[in-house]
Amino acid sequence: MTAPARAKIGATIHVSAKNLKRQRYAVRLFTHQSASDDRQCVAWLAKQTKRTVTHLSVDVRIPRKLSCFTGFPATADGTMATTPGTYSVIVSVPTAINTTAAAGNVVIKQIKLR
Repeated sequence: MTAPARAKIGATIHVSAKNLKRQRYAVRLFTHQSASDDRQCVAWLAKQTKRTVTHLSVDVRIPRKLSCFTGFPATADGTMATTPGTYSVIVSVPTAINTTAAAGNVVIKQIKLR
């Protein structure tokens, strides 16, 4: 996967992934700064593709807020402001906003936001 190692909050970045198993992929941003281990904060950067694909290339905007969820199945637990720090850009086949299907690839790249 290619994506920048650093970006400003609110900026547009380019994300691409190649040689994926043929599936319907999405791009999401996950935080490493959650208030507890059970709470995940995430944002859709690019919604799931309508068709099955083996590569993905999209321009996405880094959001100023993330949606937070707890438990399984996920229950909405408010929002969190995107603050400077380390996040993960993830290309995968989502089953929900904060979970990934076993099918397809999971490609992760760390990004430092400022």
